Amino acid sequence: MRGPAWAVAAGVALLAAARAPAGPPAVIGETLTVASKVYGETRTVVVSLPPDYGAGKTRFPVLYLEGGGANVVRIRGTVDFLARQGLIPQLIVVGVEDADPPRDLTPAKAARAGTGETVEPSTGGGADEFLAFVATERIPGGD
Repeated sequence: MRGPAWAVAAGVALLAAARAPAGPPAVIGETLTVASKVYGETRTVVVSLPPDYGAGKTRFPVLYLEGGGANVVRIRGTVDFLARQGLIPQLIVVGVEDADPPRDLTPAKAARAGTGETVEPSTGGGADEFLAFVATERIPGGD
């Protein structure tokens, strides 16, 4: 098929796809708002359970991600694919929203390249608090 016939066929296919009824929305995880003692503010967490969760008393490992729901959406499919292939176990995926990424994801101190001199960033520097939030307020039994 060449020329105008190809363009007409492509247009018909696009119109048909655009008019197709929408299916039910995909549910990737549950969004929770939690109070944080570490931050003194509320934080958003997205929890995505594996397909076999709730079927028996199986315990599942947990994968914690920064970036919240956006990263959970990206990672859930990969995790499920790898689990179906037997390469990893089924996982619970927990995405922690970054309320302020420059604050939450940068180290408090860094070593200057070449000299090793300790440098404090002018902005951010809250990675230790972010890790403390995950370790003590999200991981069950955290210290």
